[in-house]
Parts: sequence; C-alpha cells; structure tokens
Amino acid sequence: MVTTTARTKTAKRGIEPIVAAILLIAIAIVAGVILYLWVSRLISSGTTTTTASVAAQMQVLSVEGLCTSQSCTVTIYVRSPNPLLSTYIREAVLYFVNGTVAKVVSKECTKSSTEPCIEVSSVSGDVYKIVVKNLDTKYEGGTYYCEVFTSYGTFVTPSFIMS
Repeated sequence: MVTTTARTKTAKRGIEPIVAAILLIAIAIVAGVILYLWVSRLISSGTTTTTASVAAQMQVLSVEGLCTSQSCTVTIYVRSPNPLLSTYIREAVLYFVNGTVAKVVSKECTKSSTEPCIEVSSVSGDVYKIVVKNLDTKYEGGTYYCEVFTSYGTFVTPSFIMS
C-alpha cells in the first residue's frame, strides 16, 4: 500500500517593504554620522597642528616682577608670530617656584580695575607686553614663574623675584 502524504508548501516571504525602507534610512544615517566624525577629526587635527606650531614659536624675551606699597605687577615681553596675540590671552597663572599656584588671573584690565587683571599691548612689530596688574603685596620678595594661556597654546616664563 502506498501512502502519500501531502506536503504543505510554506512560501518564504521577504521583509515588508516599509521595514526595508526604515533599515536603509537607518544605515544611511549611521554612515553619514561616521563620515561626519571622521572629517571633523581630520579638520580639528590640522588646526591643532597649526596652533601648536604657533605656540612653539612664541618666545619670552623678559619677565620682571615689581611691587609698590599698594600692589605688585608682573611684566612679560613676548615675541609672537601672531599679530593678534593681544586678543587671544585667556589667563595668567602665577606660581611659587615649587609649583604651587599663587594666583590665577583671567580678567582683562579696564581703566578702573582694582582687582588682579591682565593687560596686553603691542610694543613693536611682533613684540607684545603682557602685564598682570594689581597683585597683592604679599607676593613681594618671593621667587615665582608665570604661565600664560592663549588660544594658541601656553608659554611659561623663566623664574623671577618679585621685588
């Protein structure tokens, strides 16, 4: 006796067209984000190289600390290839010679400034004068160095005695 079994044919179906469209859109968005991140990293690494090379070209010519009976002042002369250095000074940090922070100054001087502030002016050509004004007289007699932060990088002065 011969038995025949009927096979049920199941039709294999693909994914719905709407799901396929959503998957394609998601893949395109992810690829776009990856491309954007890759390109922005390339652009920013080029900028970092440029700003680092400008920072390396800045040269401290001299530094001096002077105190009067009312306040102390640090004057730094810097040679910089950037003609706009005066607009890019962000902060000056006065350190004791052992590396301990003595004072952080990040305010730009005005005519009536009585608090510690920074004043930058062009002396001649590529030489700039950076003055950290209105420091407390308690710094008189100490040995310090100053670190100046600019948009182009950081430079450190040699040590000096506040006299």
